[in-house]
Amino acid sequence: MFDNFVSFILGAIASVIGGLFLKWLFERFYGKIRFSSILKTIDVLLVQLQRERYSPDYIVAVGRNGAVVASILSGHLGKRSILTVSVQTIWKESNIRETIIEASYMPSPSTFSQKNLLLVTCFVNAGQALKTTFDHYVEITRESPPLEIKTASIYTTVDPILKPDFFVYEVEKNFKMPMHKIMRALPWMRPGWISSIDK
Repeated sequence: MFDNFVSFILGAIASVIGGLFLKWLFERFYGKIRFSSILKTIDVLLVQLQRERYSPDYIVAVGRNGAVVASILSGHLGKRSILTVSVQTIWKESNIRETIIEASYMPSPSTFSQKNLLLVTCFVNAGQALKTTFDHYVEITRESPPLEIKTASIYTTVDPILKPDFFVYEVEKNFKMPMHKIMRALPWMRPGWISSIDK
């Protein structure tokens, strides 16, 4: 009787350990989006830009994930560099969320006069970061506006508050992975990388 109980306990422990190992193995090798897949997806964004004959004079990366995508896209477009904007969400009293642009180097707003701007992010979930950035550029260039400000993203939800002009995947419509899993599955997401989904 005691031997059966010990065997049962050892079997249960072995099953749990085996299950955890299989979960780790799946996430390690199959739970990540391959970098080569990201590169192919950026190629699709490039084709969309070319089809629309939209040639940005300045590319603005929204956040760190957007910087990766924007840097690769800018290389394909023959641009030497990108501008970056850091967007932060803060929680105010009474549990109200506010998205703000953090201070960063920015050329004079007149630099963008009569130029095309492309705001690039990797993913648009609720859309607040992209909308805040878009509104920021509209505001700071009010006196000498750009020709046009367009937005691009690899992934977007179906109905964010600001849908990108150019995107490849609508999450859970033509890409069957939920956004929170996409965020964690990006190839540059490594242990220790602190992102907004961890806050």
